[in-house]
Amino acid sequence: MSSNACDPNVDTYTKLITGFLKARKVADALEMFDETLSRGFVPTTGTITSFMEPLCSYGPPNAAMMIYQEARKVGCRISLTTYKLLLMRLSRFGKCGMLLNIWEEMQECGYASDIEVYEYVISGLCNIRQLENAVLVMEESLRKGFCPSRLTYSKLSNKLLASNKLERAYKLYLKIKAARCFDKTQRIWRARGWHF
Repeated sequence: MSSNACDPNVDTYTKLITGFLKARKVADALEMFDETLSRGFVPTTGTITSFMEPLCSYGPPNAAMMIYQEARKVGCRISLTTYKLLLMRLSRFGKCGMLLNIWEEMQECGYASDIEVYEYVISGLCNIRQLENAVLVMEESLRKGFCPSRLTYSKLSNKLLASNKLERAYKLYLKIKAARCFDKTQRIWRARGWHF
């Protein structure tokens, strides 16, 4: 293209990076992403999300974090979907320090946490055995009206019981039970057309 006096634009780079990511040539994709930024092109929010999806579907989150950090440096707005993909991947790999930083940056960007975000954070904290912090996050999610899934609750509860924190596990059980009862009642009200 360059030899024919046709300079590549942001769409050209996006397609090349996407092709490299589909072929799992992450190093080439990262190099092309750096070249994109060095030419002054700022990728759109949707473009960053499209890069994150394949990066977060396999392997450790290192490459995804590199693209995320570079995009933030140049002022690209990161989508909630991208934040959730990063949180999910960091949670699975037990990168809790990075997970908490990303969660904080997500909130600074004006995104509110939903049940998925809370579950990723709780799971990540459980993976590195920060059980007290996981309980605090679960209690925050309950206060905001989000009742974690049975799988997330069971994971935390089992780890509390294995760590001999019986009283903490019982108190959490009572809070979850009350939240589920309230959640079920709200669903019944809404099914009957009563919205409170």
